[in-house]
Amino acid sequence: MKKYFLVSLLVLCLVLTACGKKTPTEEMPAEDQEKYIQMSKDAITTLNEEGFAALEDKYSEDMKKAMTADALEKSEEVLAAKGAFKDFGQTAALYYTDEKTSNKYIISQVETLYEDGSLVFTISYDLDDNIIGLFMK
Repeated sequence: MKKYFLVSLLVLCLVLTACGKKTPTEEMPAEDQEKYIQMSKDAITTLNEEGFAALEDKYSEDMKKAMTADALEKSEEVLAAKGAFKDFGQTAALYYTDEKTSNKYIISQVETLYEDGSLVFTISYDLDDNIIGLFMK
């Protein structure tokens, strides 16, 4: 499982860098890593207990528009198929800057373990701590 998480994090970094739109900026201080990893764990706990709609107040305006009823339903089906939540695994958090807009944001990854498998959540935040992206794999 550690290999999968590290490979997926490496692939994420390579894809973001290869696309030329996002590049790592300064190192994220440990206190910021702890903050965003905890925020992500809290968001995942909310998803597991209450569903995606319960996070609406944490979404950016663009994210709120993207989370249509169909998208919510499909996301909750994926989550339900994994069974009961068991534990968190590996975590990481990084700063990124969009080269076109110079906007800085945060990407965190959290491995989660369930009865019937695992998921890696990738949650992106703007500097106002709004969720601007949420992906499960």
